[in-house]
This record gives sequence, C-alpha cells and structure tokens, in this order.
Amino acid sequence: MENWLYSKKHIWIEKIGNEAKIGISDYAQEQLGSIMFINLPDVNDKLEVGAVFGDVESIKTVHDLISPLKGEVLEINDTSRKGFIMAQRHADTKH
Repeated sequence: MENWLYSKKHIWIEKIGNEAKIGISDYAQEQLGSIMFINLPDVNDKLEVGAVFGDVESIKTVHDLISPLKGEVLEINDTSRKGFIMAQRHADTKH
C-alpha cells in the first residue's frame, strides 16, 4: 500500500513509476449513490494541484473532482464508473 495516497477530497492515487492512476474513493462513491455521468479531462490536458479536472454526477448531486497532483493526462478509462485517469506524477502531490 506504500504506492497509494489519498486526498482530503476523496481522490486516490496509485503511483506506478513516473506515472499515477487516480480515481474517486469507495467512500465518495457510496456517498454519491448511483453515478449517472462522469465528466473527465481529455488526453494531453494538464492537471494542476487543487484545480477542478472534472465532475461526477449522481442522482443526489454533482461533485467536482479536485486534482491532488500536477501532470498531464496520458490515458482515460472511459468504461470505468470509477473514472480512472492515468497522469504523469510529479513530486508536488497533495494529500
């Protein structure tokens, strides 16, 4: 579990070499209820620490996704309800 970090905004990070996967925590998913839509950035978009990079729409609410790291989006898993994002990891992660 040493490769996993969690932000206060319920985003998890899995460090994989110089890259990272990020997604929303199980707790956040449970609180949101049924997820209807996930708005994610495009490949090559830049992420900045503390900036909104997308949102999750559920029956209950729309929840902004706040980036815990700075980097570039390399890949998006569009088929995942969890909204995994591959992003280049930088040393200035926030958790």
